[in-house]
Formats: sequence, C-alpha cells, structure tokens
Amino acid sequence: IIGYSATAQFKLISDNFSDHEASHNIVLAENILESDDKFMIPIDFTNDEQIKDSLNLKDNTHLLYRKIKIHCFFRPVYNVPGGRPITDYELLANE
Repeated sequence: IIGYSATAQFKLISDNFSDHEASHNIVLAENILESDDKFMIPIDFTNDEQIKDSLNLKDNTHLLYRKIKIHCFFRPVYNVPGGRPITDYELLANE
C-alpha cells in the first residue's frame, strides 16, 4: 500500500491522510518508491463498509507500506485500470 488516490482523477497521495478521499481507496504497487502510475493500481472500497473501515488510510495510517493481497475484479477505477469490488484481502508479513 503506497497511498490513496484523489477520486476525481488518478493522483497518488502518500503524505496527507486527513482528506475525506483517504477513506475511499488505496493504491498498490510492488515498490514503495514507485512514481510511474503505469505500475500502480487503485483499489476502490465502495462495496463493503467493513473492508473500507479496515483498510482505509484515513483511519489506518499504520497500513502505509504494508504488503497486502487483494481479491477483487479488475475494473477501471478513476479512469485507470484498478480493482473493485473487493471480495477478500489478507495483510501479509513485511519482509
């Protein structure tokens, strides 16, 4: 988890989680220093309040840079390839 995206358009945000949008999605990448949006994938939370409450960065800043396995459908999110709805997830051990 490397941050979240502004919802009007895909824009990675990794340093301010007080914004309301930080509770609606997360952005995943293999490398925590990734800067190329072609290697990032936004994951939308709109389908499940329990998952949203568990994974959003507004309430769970400790999840930044955590590894996670997400089960979801590959669908556009904010006009880029992304994932929704989430059907399951697993927080993985950090190396």
